[in-house]
Amino acid sequence: MSNRDMELRLDEIVDGAGQRVVGPVSLHWNAPGDACALIGETGSGKSLVAQSILGLLPPNFRARGFIQIKQNRTSLSDVAALQAQWSTLMALVPQEPFRSLDPTMRIRRQFRQVKGSNDVRIVNALTELDLLPSVGQAYPFQLSGGMAQRTLFAMALISGAPLVIADEPTKGLDETRSAQSLAALRRLRAEGRSVLIITHDLDLARQLDGTTVVMKAGEAVETGPAQHVFTNPANAYTRELLQADPAFWSSETERTSPAQNIVGELRRVSFGYRRQTPLFENVSFTINAGEVVAITGPSGIGKTTLGDVLLGLRRPTSGSVLWQGSDIATKSGLVSSLRSRYQKLHQDPGSVFARHRTIGQHFADLADIIDPATVTERMDKLMQTMRLSSRLLDRTVDEISGGEAQRLALMRILMLAPVLIVADEPSSRVDPIVQRDVFDLLGMVREQQNVAIVLISHQARVVSTFADKVIDLKTVCG
Repeated sequence: MSNRDMELRLDEIVDGAGQRVVGPVSLHWNAPGDACALIGETGSGKSLVAQSILGLLPPNFRARGFIQIKQNRTSLSDVAALQAQWSTLMALVPQEPFRSLDPTMRIRRQFRQVKGSNDVRIVNALTELDLLPSVGQAYPFQLSGGMAQRTLFAMALISGAPLVIADEPTKGLDETRSAQSLAALRRLRAEGRSVLIITHDLDLARQLDGTTVVMKAGEAVETGPAQHVFTNPANAYTRELLQADPAFWSSETERTSPAQNIVGELRRVSFGYRRQTPLFENVSFTINAGEVVAITGPSGIGKTTLGDVLLGLRRPTSGSVLWQGSDIATKSGLVSSLRSRYQKLHQDPGSVFARHRTIGQHFADLADIIDPATVTERMDKLMQTMRLSSRLLDRTVDEISGGEAQRLALMRILMLAPVLIVADEPSSRVDPIVQRDVFDLLGMVREQQNVAIVLISHQARVVSTFADKVIDLKTVCG
């Protein structure tokens, strides 16, 4: 038995075909309150490492090795034993919060179902994450992506588990909310609870301190104290990863001013739920073909909802939505004819793929919308551009990473020759290198195909580099 407080020895993870996809990876926490951050390549298996600990690997995937928490050593092949340790020895803050919340139950009831919960712990956790007073009475569908993520973080705080695993804990959060997540992680450490985070947020990994593990192609290519890895990286891939951080992006990008060709417009649009304060009121703006408009503001202010209103996915409480000069509320024929060309790149890209079908089957469906003779050729070209393996086409969405799902969702949209794309946090699930590539691709589409892009983002550096104009909902609604 190891003298370390906690240890993971992951020899390998193999997929349904028996092919190794991750391993070997070794992590250790020498003392209570230690932290370990997994960073690196999108699709390199970071989330699979966490899933192997929790006994939550996709169907037909198998892990070999062990996890030791305190004096409890469990084989990674013993799924039932791993799952029996939830909330008692380990707690999870997952990457896709809405999949983990019961849509039929108010949040406060879900808090009370956490093992070890009591009123004091619930109130303290909510206060720590600035979630009082409205969240407890809300249903999950009434929460923004950021609020849902913080709700699950509160559940992890409520449990007394000695190991907390947080998968992308700052994904989609503004700077204030990200700082709150970092503060919560530090609080856990101060209480002697160890932390494992999986993140593309390099600044989070740097500030959390502890041990940083850099992964590429399923293997750990560099491991060391965070400050050493970030200031003196030894591996070539680590150096490339750090240089791709948006902090190093040039803001001198030349952009051609788009011609006056309005493809989308909001006129004094308001939205709110019955008997609740409106999310936003009297928002107006236009977007031209080839223009990038960024929508910014704090988590939960209604950025995603505003994008949905522009796409006709939600009805505004008041005001008008126009596509190419026509009010979509009175032009149902126009909406039907243009629907495939007004597209959304979701904050949760996995939600656009049915879980029981392969990715390849989803792309085959596009032959009903576009010229069947061009589907394969366009797919091959885009997969090369997006750095995607053809092996992914044989997998379901549960068998791919969040970053791979994001790139596949964008690829599907681009095959439809869109007029306007609402990109909701399009780089929140990808590593900095792929993030740079995604924005390069969106920029190319904007320039070469004259596509309008509505960018919803919390990343100030990305917005200042990429957008032609910015709509700050806090200012508009404040």
